[in-house]
Amino acid sequence: MFLVEPQSIPRVPVSLGWFGLITGIALATIVALVIRMMILRRKGTYFALITVAFNMMIYFIFIQNPFNLTGGGDGLVGIPTPPLFGLEN
Repeated sequence: MFLVEPQSIPRVPVSLGWFGLITGIALATIVALVIRMMILRRKGTYFALITVAFNMMIYFIFIQNPFNLTGGGDGLVGIPTPPLFGLEN
């Protein structure tokens, strides 16, 4: 169920969808590089444990967060998807 009805969310321009897509890829790359620097210095069991620990931290922050910032498993609502190869969703 939605916490907010989808009709009550204002629509945003499609150009912001592209901006969000590019920004999300850039931020994910930066975070992955930072985490990679910390993880790849470890060997053996420590490598596996730190990898699982970061996975659980990121899962809690984005899926199980107490403030429901990302919508959990439902995802963000009301953000248009940009057309891909001229195809609309």
